[in-house]
Amino acid sequence: MRKIIVGILFFNIAICFSQSKSSYIQADYFYGNIIAHNPDAYAFLQGHPTGFFISYNKRSYGEEAWQERYNYPDFGYSIGYQDYHSEILGKLYSVYGHYNFYFFNREAKNQLIFRAGIGLAYNTNPYDKETNNKNTAFGSSLNSSTYFKLYFQREHLLSNLGVNAGLTFVHASNSNIKSPNSGVNIWAFTLGLNYDLTPEDQ
Repeated sequence: MRKIIVGILFFNIAICFSQSKSSYIQADYFYGNIIAHNPDAYAFLQGHPTGFFISYNKRSYGEEAWQERYNYPDFGYSIGYQDYHSEILGKLYSVYGHYNFYFFNREAKNQLIFRAGIGLAYNTNPYDKETNNKNTAFGSSLNSSTYFKLYFQREHLLSNLGVNAGLTFVHASNSNIKSPNSGVNIWAFTLGLNYDLTPEDQ
């Protein structure tokens, strides 16, 4: 399942590369906390979640009317990896489609950006009545996931290379398709690099 999800993502990214000459990639590391939103969550709070996101972002230029209205957001794809540092929860592999919304002029080197992403996630250690009955968060391996990221980004700090840092919120659950399904919410600090793929003559 993980190979299929990642394969679909990279196929779509390849299409984007072939269609756009104005794009950039990001690689972010995060460190955070699980939000204990119900009493059962304390059973699997064993450590601080860590992980990373790798994303491809395609800039928009007003091809559609709504893009200008929302300050020319980026569209892109992300792959994510989360290690909950919990024997009960296991790990989470995820893929997303996302939009980046700019608070200020997109052409500036210093940016404040809000990202919203939605996609699918695969959990490595879901609930099992006999072997993992404390995992009330994930009743199945396949889950839906959303993530939100508010971050500062500096572009072209060193040639095409830039940096970004901010806060991320990630939710994963199976939308109550199979019980138990309390889901997991985390918030995290992120730090990463971004690289502009746009040719220098553009």
